[in-house]
Amino acid sequence: MAYDTFETSTESGRPIELFEFTIDTTVYRYTNAEDDITYSAATYTSETIMRTSPTLSSSEGGRQQMEITLPADNPIAERYIGIVPADRVSLRVLRFHRGDSPNGIVLWDGRVVSVKFEKNGGAARLYSVSSESALSRPCPGRKYQSMCNHTLYDGLCQAVKASNKYSGNCSAVSGATITVDGVGGEGADWAVGGTVEYGNEKRLVTAQSGNVLTLQIPFPESPAGSAVDVYAGCDHLLTTCASKFSNEDNFGGFPYVPWVNPFSAGVE
Repeated sequence: MAYDTFETSTESGRPIELFEFTIDTTVYRYTNAEDDITYSAATYTSETIMRTSPTLSSSEGGRQQMEITLPADNPIAERYIGIVPADRVSLRVLRFHRGDSPNGIVLWDGRVVSVKFEKNGGAARLYSVSSESALSRPCPGRKYQSMCNHTLYDGLCQAVKASNKYSGNCSAVSGATITVDGVGGEGADWAVGGTVEYGNEKRLVTAQSGNVLTLQIPFPESPAGSAVDVYAGCDHLLTTCASKFSNEDNFGGFPYVPWVNPFSAGVE
């Protein structure tokens, strides 16, 4: 039977909604059904989860918004306690009817932009905006500058992330400062501008002194005594692109732009 037939039926309709959260390569699947659901070979765990109908947000520039409410001890909600996840959280909501799998529809496709904890911290309300809303936002182009415009390891940069990884034991943690045994052997400031990854979390490295790395924000759980992955950073200069990554062919800046503007400073 077609989805629309179930949806409009007064007796046969038994709607079930599936919520799919994706953070980097990790996918969390939940359903509002009273039991776990297998849909398209994937298992969705039963959860106390609710949503609103899509509305136009007054705080998000008139973009279409959906609100999701779930328990505060849900793994997705816990990722927002204290700090926003480093990776974007995407959300897809599917809807189908019992007895009609896999004939369903994608009810929502968007990303989570903020979270508010309610009911004395017992529930989390997630605010999601639609993917289409990104199309209405102005996208900055490349700047005419000496430094590279690319994001390190992205599709334009093309430096291989896995080839610039150091894995080592984290032997000490003090706030936003961690000690990774042996990472100093990679070179001075090798990790500055790169990241440290531990479990599902990643943190930007802002300073390095030998094996001691300063992170922009501490990890929510201490990695002391555990293995972490450290990825090389970049200062977006051509010399670094060539010497550190051998990637100058993909350099995304204009390194020979004059430092002095002759139209404002004149010519000597």
